[in-house]
Amino acid sequence: MPLGGFLAELLEHLPRLLALMKSRALAEHPRWGSLLPFHLPLFGGRASIGHCVRPDVLITEDGPMICELDFVPAGRGVTLLGLPVVAQQRAFLGAFAAWYRGLGFDTILYASATVDEDITLGDMRRFCVGMREHLEVDVHHANIDDVQSFDGLIDRLYYASEMRSPRPVIDGGASIVTAEPWLDSKMIFAVVHDQASDPFLLSHLGEDALRFFRRVFPRSYDLAQLRRTDPALLRRITATSTPDAPAERKRWLLKSTAADSWGSRGVVLGASYSGRRFREAVMRGVSPRRKDLGARPLLQRFVPSVDFTAVWDGLVEGRYHQVDPRAVGHRADPVTLAPASRPVHARFGPYVLVDTARGALTVAPYGVGVFRQDELVHGSKDAILCAVRFDGEAVTWRDDGAGAEGRGPRP
Repeated sequence: MPLGGFLAELLEHLPRLLALMKSRALAEHPRWGSLLPFHLPLFGGRASIGHCVRPDVLITEDGPMICELDFVPAGRGVTLLGLPVVAQQRAFLGAFAAWYRGLGFDTILYASATVDEDITLGDMRRFCVGMREHLEVDVHHANIDDVQSFDGLIDRLYYASEMRSPRPVIDGGASIVTAEPWLDSKMIFAVVHDQASDPFLLSHLGEDALRFFRRVFPRSYDLAQLRRTDPALLRRITATSTPDAPAERKRWLLKSTAADSWGSRGVVLGASYSGRRFREAVMRGVSPRRKDLGARPLLQRFVPSVDFTAVWDGLVEGRYHQVDPRAVGHRADPVTLAPASRPVHARFGPYVLVDTARGALTVAPYGVGVFRQDELVHGSKDAILCAVRFDGEAVTWRDDGAGAEGRGPRP
């Protein structure tokens, strides 16, 4: 996928966004401080030394957009399943090995928690075995609920709600990747788009970074706040009797901002519901089909990807290598065995590896591609998964404090 230039631009601006998200200034902000879960304790009791971030990227008619910013992303094992050549697998794993070394650790626990363990175990084990067998890096899967003491790096793939008894501190000298649980909240999309906070945002992000994230983040609002400040917009979005009501409803979705919401379980897409049901969700907070929207959902502009029918057909016909659905616990859905009969939409997940202490960021050369004959793209049984190579092989960025200098392809 020709995303090298876009990823280089993302890496240039991401450190400023991370600094804002972890700042005392945001935690004490009169509008936003109480809407991100800053009250939650740090995992491990101290700040992160690094992050693994996966932006879920849509290629739209207006260019690349980031619909999610996942700080505890799964899928490393799925990516390996999509790489049929050992050299490709080693290149993908090598990016993580270099990241671990840069963080200063040679013993790593890749940890899930009890509630989610059955879902993630196969994916995590595949990654850990690959790291040990291909690169001799000491990475093992663990259930964090069974870890009492550890002197090494814990690569977190769990939320506090998935633990049997959440503990803020693990004995020993452990450091935890993305120790800040509030980074898991999607409220940052609404923060970035809050024009009333422009002076604050410009002082922390700068003009270039703010312009970039407003361009690539879909327009987002704190729904509860919008009910007070712009009820006319909500009436237009939820109208049921006007000729353009279905088209307008299709342009919006609701999304949970809870720190433990992942996948599509906290998403209500306007196009998928009747006007009455979507109106009840927007105006009264009545979640359709038991969707978990949490206490403070976002209203977000929905932007579909361009059509990827040619790629879908190439995957079905064997011209591209796809992940065997049986390897990820799915039976092959009949729709995934035939050429596309409807438009195909896609999202792409590059892994951005952040070394906070050194100010270094790297994008692994491969990530996950998800293709579905539905505008709402996620890894359901009617989707096709594959590995995707991003042009430029590895895009890196380093900020030495005196001015950033990047390496990688530009548009």
